[in-house]
Amino acid sequence: AKGIREGDPDAMVGGLSLAYLDQAAARGELDRFLDMVLAESLPLDFISFHNYGLAGADRHILAAREALQGDSRFRTVQMHYNEFNTMTWPWENKRTSFMVAADIWSAIELFLGHTDLTLVHWALFRDTREGLALVDAAGKKTAAYNALEIFARMPFDRVRTETGTGDLHAIASAEPGRACLVLYNTGSRKVAAKALLDRIPFLAGRLDVYRIDSRYSSRQDDPNNPDCSLERTESRTFQDSRGLLWEGDVPARGVVFLEAVHPDAPSLLADRPAVGTVVRRDYAYPNRGTD
Repeated sequence: AKGIREGDPDAMVGGLSLAYLDQAAARGELDRFLDMVLAESLPLDFISFHNYGLAGADRHILAAREALQGDSRFRTVQMHYNEFNTMTWPWENKRTSFMVAADIWSAIELFLGHTDLTLVHWALFRDTREGLALVDAAGKKTAAYNALEIFARMPFDRVRTETGTGDLHAIASAEPGRACLVLYNTGSRKVAAKALLDRIPFLAGRLDVYRIDSRYSSRQDDPNNPDCSLERTESRTFQDSRGLLWEGDVPARGVVFLEAVHPDAPSLLADRPAVGTVVRRDYAYPNRGTD
C-alpha cells in the first residue's frame, strides 16, 4: 500500500474486496484490519466488498460504516461495491429478461441513500453464459444495460417526488433545459400511473417516453429489436410545462423513463465541453451516515 502511494500519490488505495463483509465484521476481522492500518500508518482511501442480490445489499454498507465510525481518522474513507449484481446464485431465468431493470432501479434507490458509498461496479459487462452481463456474447445490449443507460442520462441533481404507497416507485432529477423521471414497478400487477411534471425548470420542449418491459428494450423478450437499444415509445412537444401530465400503465416489473428536454439543451452528456481532467475525488464524512 505504501509503495503504491509513493509511486502515484493520487492513486486510490484500499481493500479488502471481501464477500460477506458483514460476517467478517461480526467476527472482529474488519476492526483488526483497521487497527493494523492505523498501527502501521498505511494509506486507506476506501473499504470494498461484494454482494449478489438485493436482499441484504445494505448489510455490508452498515457493517463497514459502523467500523469506520470508531475512529475519526477514517472520516475520509469511502465505501466501494467492487462487485455487485442484483441476481443471486443460482442465477434465475429472469437474469437477462426485462425484470432485471426494476431490480436495478431498486438497487439504485437503495444506494443513493448511502452517501459514503461512492462507487458500485456491476458484475459483469460481457456475458460469459451466466446471464449476468450488460451485453450478451455477441455484444448486444440487455435490459440491464438499458436500465443503467437511463441512470447515466439523468441530470445529477435529484429532486423530490411524491408517490402513493404500493409497488410504484419514482426517482427524478433536473437541471436547466433537462428533466427526467423514472417510474418502476416492483409488483406483480401493472399500475396505472399519472405523472405531473409541472415544476420542471423550463416552459417549452419535448417529452419522450422510453420503456423496459416484455415488449420493449429487452433482448431476451424483444427479439425484433436488432441491437436492443433503449426504445422510445412516445414523443410529443409542449409549449407550456405548467400542468404537463403523462398518463399510462407501468407493467409488472417494468420501467418507464420520462425525459423532458428544452430545444437548446445538449442531447447527451458527451456533447458537453470538457472543463478539466478529474484526477480523483475525495470526500469527508464528519457525520457518517447522515451527511
